[in-house]
Amino acid sequence: MITATRNYLFFVRRCARIAFVGDWRYYAWMGALTLITLLGLNAYCKQLVHGLAVTGMSDEVSWGVYIANFTFLVGVAAAAVMMVIPVYIYHKEELHDLVIFGELLAVAAIIMCLAFVTVDLGRPDHFWHLIPGIGQMNFPASMLSWDVIVLNGYLLLNVHICGYLLYCRYQKKRPSKWFYIPFVFIAIVWAISIHTVTAFLYVGLGGRPFWNSAIVGPRFLASAFTAGPALIILALQVVRRVTATASAGPTAPSQPAATALGVVRLRDAILEDLELLAHHLPELASVHVADRRMSLAGAAVVDVPKGDVILRQGAMDNDAYFVLSGRVV
Repeated sequence: MITATRNYLFFVRRCARIAFVGDWRYYAWMGALTLITLLGLNAYCKQLVHGLAVTGMSDEVSWGVYIANFTFLVGVAAAAVMMVIPVYIYHKEELHDLVIFGELLAVAAIIMCLAFVTVDLGRPDHFWHLIPGIGQMNFPASMLSWDVIVLNGYLLLNVHICGYLLYCRYQKKRPSKWFYIPFVFIAIVWAISIHTVTAFLYVGLGGRPFWNSAIVGPRFLASAFTAGPALIILALQVVRRVTATASAGPTAPSQPAATALGVVRLRDAILEDLELLAHHLPELASVHVADRRMSLAGAAVVDVPKGDVILRQGAMDNDAYFVLSGRVV
């Protein structure tokens, strides 16, 4: 037990040390984020001294950028589920490594969500009132109390999943499915709850007719499960371009070999489609098989529009033609 604890603490220390390793672009990016953070802390200190009035919010405008960013980040956190479902439900093992990126993004998003809720309170020392069973706000009538439960629960689930998988990778041992797979499926259901509770916060505002509707919940889920994965895809594209994670693994072919292999596969697919179409074109099917294959292969590889010309010449009264994707319309 003592050895395992020591190894885990060493793993955490190594992770913290690696977080500060990078090239000049990484340090420039972290420096810019640090500068923005310091500016935000300065503004927040002014808010603590003078109150929420400095933000422009009032009784008429009770919500501002804080809740807007909170809502957006809840959707980002829920989007990690869309990366998990293909792996653990449809068994797409090639996407397994992407789950870590999605779960870590969810952890960061949930931490920022809790931070936005805290600064929106105006008096962060009263945050304990939101905790069920401790604070003075009635549970389960208070939607903010529900928010505290679902956000912290989703945060703990993702921290456990990411921490366990990364620690097993660090130890070079196979993770036990019984120790993290059940939590993955719980997190899938929990992700729906965090955005549903957020929608209920909006629904409870009777003075906003557009929000005071039962359709807000499904709309929040639909937007989160579409815009969230789009953000993850963009983030992964940045990771692929500027880090060493671009390689698909030790068995991945080199770029020239992959390009050549792709050309060969594309040529074979195009040729197969053209041959299939030729059976439905009497004029083109009457040409000798070897000559037809040679002509179509040359047209498909050198200049695809030539394949369109050949087919149109062979079928003057037919609307069939060849397109670049290999489909026949």
